[in-house]
Amino acid sequence: GELALRFLYVLNSLMVLYLSRLCEDIIVWSSLGTIKVGEGFTTGSSAIPQKVNPDVAELIRAKAGRVLGNLIKIATICKALPTAYNRDFQEIKPALIESIELVKGTISVMSRMVRAIRPDKERMAGILSDSWSSASDLVNAIAIRYEVPYRKAYLIVKGLTKGKSLERASMDVLGRPIAMSERELSDIIDPMKSIVRRKLPGGPSPVEVTKGIARRLRKLDALENWFAERSKEIGESLSTLESLVSDIVKNKGIDEESVKILKEVRAK
Repeated sequence: GELALRFLYVLNSLMVLYLSRLCEDIIVWSSLGTIKVGEGFTTGSSAIPQKVNPDVAELIRAKAGRVLGNLIKIATICKALPTAYNRDFQEIKPALIESIELVKGTISVMSRMVRAIRPDKERMAGILSDSWSSASDLVNAIAIRYEVPYRKAYLIVKGLTKGKSLERASMDVLGRPIAMSERELSDIIDPMKSIVRRKLPGGPSPVEVTKGIARRLRKLDALENWFAERSKEIGESLSTLESLVSDIVKNKGIDEESVKILKEVRAK
């Protein structure tokens, strides 16, 4: 029961915290028009001809609830049981197997759906430009470059977002204008330049993102090699174990060398 619970917890974390949330992002981004999901993973609307629904992402988001439900189911079965084996445990297997199959199928579908997503860069850029996404950069710049208290720099930028000029907003807050050129202002609030400036480890700049992808690909290669080696070892161990069991069944007995091999198999 404990082993099943631990395993279901891992599957639940994968399904609920990552795959389901990624699907939610895909649904929201698709609704905003910032991405287009491949036709093989969408369906048309029954009432609105031009509408496209990201149904696969919605279904995966819902299936996460089944995995979470199975975790609760197994936890409920295991609660307050006496130590050692109980017949209750046989009810764990269906929930465990269903969760494994759901996660395996979801990963397979998600990998293909993500590859079929096409971003609309112009739409993304338009949303960023219209939403003052780099307003905090401007607040920091005014506070640092012009030695303005942060709370007042914040109010100045808030005035800009409401349509005031920098001169008018700074006069209202400070009683004096801030002399920042249009070019300087444009560079600070440019969303793309804001991203490029964030070059710290783990930051969103293209350089750091490229490094992060390379690190994760190396880690993925190492994990794949590890799994391949373990799979080979387990296969060899099972083959040896089957051979030993066959000898026992045929009353051939087990010599000292076989006993040694059996101990090695059990250790693996």
